[in-house]
Amino acid sequence: MDIEELARKMREEALASESYWKRKVEEMRQEREKLEAEERERLAREREAELKLYFNAGRYAGGARDKNSIEAWKKINLIS
Repeated sequence: MDIEELARKMREEALASESYWKRKVEEMRQEREKLEAEERERLAREREAELKLYFNAGRYAGGARDKNSIEAWKKINLIS
């Protein structure tokens, strides 16, 4: 086998494997970004639910006696 042909073959194999790993890295990066976005959304929903709970409990403290405010006040008392 000619040395030039061997070098060309090795170069092509290296480039082929590099593109595979680059694709894998890109896939992993996209997956990580997707998971991070989902985690941020989940945390935002939890935070929104927490704020809603405190808002309704505050309404109860202010005199409101509807179902939402009573339930929120009970949950807050269980947490404390």
